[in-house]
Amino acid sequence: MLGQDARARGVNFLLGPGVNMYRSPLNGRNFEYFGEDPYLAGQIAVGYIQGVQSQGVVATVKHYAANNSEYDRHRINTVIDERTLREIYLPAFEAAVKQGKWAL
Repeated sequence: MLGQDARARGVNFLLGPGVNMYRSPLNGRNFEYFGEDPYLAGQIAVGYIQGVQSQGVVATVKHYAANNSEYDRHRINTVIDERTLREIYLPAFEAAVKQGKWAL
């Protein structure tokens, strides 16, 4: 439906899905994300992307890693060790690109 609605309005791309993990209640964009589980979020993103793009509309994955605060967002420095990055933040983005065939 998102893809169909976008096409009906003459929109060629959607700014979504957002695949960051919902890890902080202070994040103002949590409503855009698919939860705290990296695997589940990735699979939901894959379905979202495939559905939107099946209608000829590009889905643009965004906010995929450590976008956990809107406060002072242009100066914040989020420090995450590599294991956390690879196990929690990147799997949903990787699924979106590889399985969802996200259009670059």
